[in-house]
Amino acid sequence: MGVNAYTAATIRHENPRQGEVAVMIRLTRMLEEAGAGSELISALDENRRYWTKLMAHLADDANQLPEVTRAQLISIGNWVGRFSSQVIAGKAERAPLIDINKAIIAGLRQQAAAPTEEAEVQDGAAYHGTA
Repeated sequence: MGVNAYTAATIRHENPRQGEVAVMIRLTRMLEEAGAGSELISALDENRRYWTKLMAHLADDANQLPEVTRAQLISIGNWVGRFSSQVIAGKAERAPLIDINKAIIAGLRQQAAAPTEEAEVQDGAAYHGTA
């Protein structure tokens, strides 16, 4: 699956977060199910390419995430790239990469499920909670 397929997967969903979750689930499953050798290298490469694309989006000044969140995710993406190289070299196991993806999936799901201020106002309720 190429980077363009990731973009298409995120576009097919009503909520952009749902598309991101779908991509991360697919990448995580690939990492979990990959055997050794070229299959693992391919899964690692797909995961790294997605994180590289994500980092480019995060670095864009038009990105509306808070700057601190963007910086933290870019830092994670850089770590994913370096750690993937260690896994390919046989110096590390893939489990931490899977754990990171699962943590991102959980965060995206939580964010997608949280009501937005606009939705709360449209429902006639005042939004006073924190996300």
